[in-house]
This record gives sequence, structure tokens and C-alpha cells, in this order.
Amino acid sequence: MKAILRNLEDVAVLVGGGTPSRTNSEYFDGDIPWVTPSDLPTKGNVRSLGPAAEAITRIGLQNSSAKLLPPGTVLFSTRATIGKIAVADRECSTNQGFCNFIPVVDVIDSWYLAYYLAAVTDDIVALAGRTTFREVGRKQLRAFSIPVPPLNEQRQVVRHLDRCMERVDEIQKLNSEAATEAAALLPSSLAAYFAELDGTYPTATVGDCLVESRYGTSRRCNAGAAAVPVLRIPNVVRGRISVDNLKYCELNNEELERFRMHSGDVLVVRTNGSADLVGRCAVHVDSARSFAFASYLIRLRVDPAKVLPVFLMFFLTSTMGRDAIAAIRRTSAGQFNINVQNLRGIRLPLPPLAIQERVAARLVEQRDVAAAIAAIQATHAADTNLLRNAVLRRAFAGDL
Repeated sequence: MKAILRNLEDVAVLVGGGTPSRTNSEYFDGDIPWVTPSDLPTKGNVRSLGPAAEAITRIGLQNSSAKLLPPGTVLFSTRATIGKIAVADRECSTNQGFCNFIPVVDVIDSWYLAYYLAAVTDDIVALAGRTTFREVGRKQLRAFSIPVPPLNEQRQVVRHLDRCMERVDEIQKLNSEAATEAAALLPSSLAAYFAELDGTYPTATVGDCLVESRYGTSRRCNAGAAAVPVLRIPNVVRGRISVDNLKYCELNNEELERFRMHSGDVLVVRTNGSADLVGRCAVHVDSARSFAFASYLIRLRVDPAKVLPVFLMFFLTSTMGRDAIAAIRRTSAGQFNINVQNLRGIRLPLPPLAIQERVAARLVEQRDVAAAIAAIQATHAADTNLLRNAVLRRAFAGDL
């Protein structure tokens, strides 16, 4: 590829954006798409501009620093997430979080420019420095260099990259589908198992299966690691207790005895601003250390002669259990809540312990398989992003 190194300001007009005043109702709900970074594809993906969440009017455009951008403009986010890119397929405008490139049509192809910006995004991000609020200015971008071959060669590069990116997109789609299937594995099994158990075995209330239920400590967690670790809502994760990001508090002996976690205790989230998080639960299995638990959680200590902790946890996680929790959930001041009394009143199918153990073992196995698949898919997703960037880099280095 024979290319001349030129500055971006030599191949495109660099234009910013703006936000009309939201106090004037005449400025919004118009016919000019008004693009924000959240409207653009994820970083590393180069796409045509999709739907914009908002639109402004002509008068809004005239009374702000927003500019009317022609089709073919390359939109490039320069604040917060630097390097989200789209090519405008229609007239539009943007907010101030962009540097927009209007190509000189007889010098550079829009898609060639967009792909090149994606290839060098990391270099552009480096221009922002290490401040808390990172931003790249138009002055810095004007002097940024780009290899500019003849237009016919640019379009050859674009066609080749289009084919490569289609293949990367296919890999990404397959990976996403596999991740979705893995995420659905355990919920599907839970629904099937408890639907089969319901009606086959007698039922009991959650309270019938417990020796104790209790709210946690309301003491502030502000002491150092020498104090007692306190399990909180973020530590209740997908049926397991996570000991990442622990907080600590000072408890006297009587308080520690009251709030100490035992192996096999089930923790249930009792209040949260998200309805989906209320009722989330996990089984505590660490008996080597002393943990307490916070007031936003309910501790259920089971009667081992009646129910296995993991069986109870899986029931509360199942569709049947979630529906029962939704029925007792209340809301106040934007918070969703359940209380101990109503939680104890939920009924569950209660087969013999041997059946519980067999069902729980199968569900634990499926949960672990799903978690392993999810971890693999997360690695593959990261690898796909690296592949996309490597293809772009090699294309502009002339290696493809």
C-alpha cells in the first residue's frame, strides 16, 4: 500500500457538538438525530450509525453549539469512553462528547478513516493523559497522522476489512449465543426439578425447616481488617458467598455470638432498590473464620433433620421460589423489602433428605458447569476483541 502520511486536519474537517438547553421544550423532539456516546456501538466496533435515543429541532440546532453533520461523517467519542465510532448514514448532530470528522471526499474514504481511527484508538487515548476525567481535544486530533493511499487502494482495504470483520462478528455472535445458553442452563433445570417435586411430596413452610432466622447487625462497617469481617449484599453471589471486598466492624462477644455465621447458614437479601436482588441467597460454607452479617440480610439456620441448606437455597432461587418471594415483597421509599415472618411462611416441596441430596448434587453440578462455560465465554469474548484490534492494526501496517 503506497501511502502519504498526512495530518487528520488535512483529510477531514473536525467538528464538535453541543447540547441545546433542556429548559426550552422547543429544542427537543425534532427531526434531527442528536447522538450521544451511548448511541454508538461498543468500542472497537465500526458500524453505521444506528437509532439515536433523542432528536433536536432546527431551532435547537441554531441555538446551541451542535452542528448539522452530513452523511459520511465519522463520529468519534472523545470523552469518558474514548474511541466509540460510527459512520453517519444520514444527517445528524452530536453532543459535546465528540470530535466528528467530515471527510474531504476526493482525498479520503469515510470507512477507511473510521477503520483507521479504530486501529489507533489506544494511541489516541494516550493523548488524554492520566487525569480522572479523560478527554482528547480537537487540537490534538488535528495533528494526528494517518497514512493516505489513493482512494482506490483505500476502498480495497475497506472491502478486505469488511470481510474480516464479518468473520469476527460471526465468532462473537456464536460466543454470545453460547453464553446465553449457559446462563439459561441452571434456571431451566431448577424450574424442571421443583415442578416435578411439587405435588409429588408433601410441602412445609420455610419456617418449619429452621431452627433460627435473624436479621444482621446494623453496626457501621468502618473498622480495619483486625475487626470482624461482615458479609453484605455484594458478598451474596449466584448461590455462593464471595469474600471479595469485605468490610469489617467491631463487635463485642455477645454480638459476635448472635451474628456469627455457621457453615450451612443460608443468607437471603431482604432489601434493595432492585426487585431482582431481593431474595437472592447463598449458602455459607467457611467454618475456619468468624464472619458476621449485615442488617440488609436475613440468616436462615436450617434444621438438618428436615432440609439441606443447598436444597433450600436452590428452591428460593427457582422460579417457584422467586414467585413466592415476589408475592411477599413490599416497596417503600424506592426500596423493595421482605421480612422474616413472611419469608418463613413460604411453602416448599419437602422430599426425604436422600432425594434432596440427589437433586442438590445434580443442580450443583449443573451450576458449576454453567459457571465454567461462562468463564470460558468471557475469555473468548476478550480474545475476540483482541482479534478485532489485531486485524485492524495489521491491515494498516500492510500485513494483510
